[in-house]
Amino acid sequence: MAEAVQVSAIGRVEAALLVISGMTPDELGQLSGLVAMKAETRASRQVGQLGCEIAALAEHSKEVNDNG
Repeated sequence: MAEAVQVSAIGRVEAALLVISGMTPDELGQLSGLVAMKAETRASRQVGQLGCEIAALAEHSKEVNDNG
């Protein structure tokens, strides 16, 4: 069984740079697309969460106004 090894953030960056340096232009293009999709998904999730928070605030504001 392999032992878990803790890797620092700098170690992860160095490993990523080593992998990227050996990639072909096509592989780099695919990686770029995956990164863009991940960023888009994360942004979409954050916008959805923000929308829910705004809706909750609007509902609370409506209740406060209704109750005077």
